[in-house]
Amino acid sequence: MKYNISNIIDLLNKTSNNIIIITHDNPDGDAIGSVLTMYNILLKKQFNSINIVLTSNYSNKFDWMPNINKVLILNHYNYIKICKKILKANIIFCLDFSNTTRIHKIEQVFLRSRGIKIVIDHHNDVNIKYDFLYHNNLSSSTTELLYDFIHKLNFEKLMDINIRNCLYTGILTDSNSFQFTPSKHKIFQIAYELVKSGVNNNYIYDKIYHFNNYSIIEFFGYCFYKKTHFIKNDNNFLICIISISKEEIIRYNIINDETKFIINYPLYINNVKLSLLLIEQSNIRTKISIRSKRNVDCNQIAKKYFNGGGHKNASGGYINMQLDDSFILCKKIFSDIRSCII
Repeated sequence: MKYNISNIIDLLNKTSNNIIIITHDNPDGDAIGSVLTMYNILLKKQFNSINIVLTSNYSNKFDWMPNINKVLILNHYNYIKICKKILKANIIFCLDFSNTTRIHKIEQVFLRSRGIKIVIDHHNDVNIKYDFLYHNNLSSSTTELLYDFIHKLNFEKLMDINIRNCLYTGILTDSNSFQFTPSKHKIFQIAYELVKSGVNNNYIYDKIYHFNNYSIIEFFGYCFYKKTHFIKNDNNFLICIISISKEEIIRYNIINDETKFIINYPLYINNVKLSLLLIEQSNIRTKISIRSKRNVDCNQIAKKYFNGGGHKNASGGYINMQLDDSFILCKKIFSDIRSCII
């Protein structure tokens, strides 16, 4: 059975339901903002059982967010307990992902679950069995979609300052401080409404972007000095590739989400149009993140070369090779296609 918004309203008026909220591996600001928005909304509805499950840890820059301490982080010791919770759930909210490969640690348990699956996401690669899908790839973020979803549920009166802070955090981070705005004016309208209602945008910006410790800045400097390769076109920098090993992440005590910030810095260089970040995940797999300026389509590049996808200016994928071989392959690919990137 496929559910409509009226069915969802009825479901969420039955507080006896057992609810699980999940998001993708290596959660970013939009993922954290989304799950905490939904958790805090459901708390106000006084549900008997609500659990947020994260398959990997989050950056401590989100420690200030309301009820972040209630999150269950999957590990070796609680794996069976969390799997049982997923299997017992009546409702499962899937936020900021619509492809089960992005929750690979619990993918099989999720697929076995008979709970009603409510998917809210803005990514292109929808590949999930759902009962209700709220999706728009022209939204800047899942939190932007959640803002609309809350209004469609007629739950807007439940939106206190904590919930508004969660929404603003997700929108701010996934739009890269309002640089990626596929929904055009709408994102600014929502941000205006949130700030008008009491959100302190300067406070949140400081918490997210001015929270780096010395080791992160040192790590960034190391990457730019030692790990950065530029591909030129007509003697101008055009494409930047940064490769990072697992050993280097451990050495500098970096959480995976914190590596995402480094990918944007090469785009500050005048003629750089495309920035790639390669992160070693195992001896046979390398994660690829891609960011671009203006009309360079990351999504098409990720689909064609890296088994992935995403958005026009922000996408990702992977290569089933070790890091060094992945780096060599990327240099070849982008040396060959650099004339197409203008």
